[in-house]
Amino acid sequence: MDDAAAISPDDEEWSAHFVGALGIELWAQDGITHGRAPIRPEMWAPGTDVVRLGVLATMVDMVVGSPPGGAINPTVDLRVTMLSRPPAEGTVHLACVPAKVGRRLFVGETILHAGDPDQPFARSIATFMNQPIPGATTMYGFRDRPPLSARSFDEILNSRFVAPGVVEMDAHPKVSNGPGGTIQGGAQALLGEVAAEHALEPRGHFAAVDLDIRYLNRVRTESVVAHATVLPGELDHVSVRVPITGLGDDGRIVSLVSVACREP
Repeated sequence: MDDAAAISPDDEEWSAHFVGALGIELWAQDGITHGRAPIRPEMWAPGTDVVRLGVLATMVDMVVGSPPGGAINPTVDLRVTMLSRPPAEGTVHLACVPAKVGRRLFVGETILHAGDPDQPFARSIATFMNQPIPGATTMYGFRDRPPLSARSFDEILNSRFVAPGVVEMDAHPKVSNGPGGTIQGGAQALLGEVAAEHALEPRGHFAAVDLDIRYLNRVRTESVVAHATVLPGELDHVSVRVPITGLGDDGRIVSLVSVACREP
């Protein structure tokens, strides 16, 4: 968007939100929900040219939650698995095929690719409550938004490290999920990813290659905290368990994140 005067206040505010900053376009065709978003350096893990797995999870969340019949919520669980190194530039393409459309649950399988559907770089499976969002019956078009004011999606979280593998984040407007009255699911996924990497820092540099998140409760506190625990194992990756709880909420789990990390 070259003409700064064409940027409306609503566009500017939305572009600063964790979801709006994706610049994702969604549409449905032949029973399949599609999405695409331009890859930008703000999506990379700091110090790399690799798109954050939590950012990709947010894209998946938007695509699966927008079936042809209209937007649904809330997300029950979501998993994204890397198949190869994601592209550093260009466009992420997503295609979600319904695996189950039931009265209570909607399950969508999504592939992510850089332009060739036969060469996906990631795969996802996600479950939603098949509960329509009132008034949300059409596909969204989040394209050509103003540039992101933050340096990275990590910065949008505005999280803080309080101990090794322990990361706190406030439930601020830029990560809110309007319909659910909680923290947006992709922001929770990224918080879990950041906490897992932070817990592994003493061992070296690790990057997430598989992320699974189960949404268990709404956020009812002003802040949440992610506690990452590195699990024992002898495979070629390191598994990290990251429960996200309400801060000062007697350990009530908001979501449970499982992250598999590898050295680049």
